[in-house]
Amino acid sequence: MSYSFKTLLVNGCVDVTDKLMIVHPNIGTRQEKVLDTAKIRRDFPNSYSVKNFTVCLVHSGRVLVTPSTRNKLTCIEEAGLKFADFEVPFADGSFPADPLKMEKWMRLKHSASGANHRDYERDCSDWCDKRGIGTLNDDLKSRCIKVPRSGIPVSHLGVEWRIYPLCNERRADSKVLLRLGKYCSRDGKIIFVSREGYTYISKYCSLASDLERLGYKKDDLPVPLINGEIITDPKLARKWGRG
Repeated sequence: MSYSFKTLLVNGCVDVTDKLMIVHPNIGTRQEKVLDTAKIRRDFPNSYSVKNFTVCLVHSGRVLVTPSTRNKLTCIEEAGLKFADFEVPFADGSFPADPLKMEKWMRLKHSASGANHRDYERDCSDWCDKRGIGTLNDDLKSRCIKVPRSGIPVSHLGVEWRIYPLCNERRADSKVLLRLGKYCSRDGKIIFVSREGYTYISKYCSLASDLERLGYKKDDLPVPLINGEIITDPKLARKWGRG
């Protein structure tokens, strides 16, 4: 959704009132505490702060919080608010205890996630267009597993952990750009980062030649599943086994 500053204030934020009760999930438990915003309102008028993809803005005596997107930040800056460094409610994963505010917050987070993903893919693809890095076809993708943001659960010698994407998949920063269109193969496995900024793994090292034709370059990337690890997610394990 594209916001103007007025619609952002009305529809795109959660109003954080004094002594708002919030919930913080912590190691599977529900912890409630009171959030005091009086200091933010007093010390940072007409300002905003950003932490962990969450924006807090102080405007006309109100403290408002919204999940960060490029469009929202542009609206806030064009409205004349100045950046400052202060505490951002909900940036630590907490959310309002009030059911209506909680529902609105979760809806805003879902919408912002989609907008950020679209911006991320567009930025990555534009960068790759300028460097002649081509698009993967469906046949190539069918021989790979796309590493989900939640990670691939694996186990080895009784130890469990997750394999995560090589890129943050939220913002095309310098670290992401360095890995776009790069691949690495080792011990019968290959890993690469697509032009859209997503991480793929495969048992087919022969894909390297296909990637080279698309403009991908070999690089020193960490290659997973080369030490006997077993994928423990049944669906992903079946796909890896079929691969």
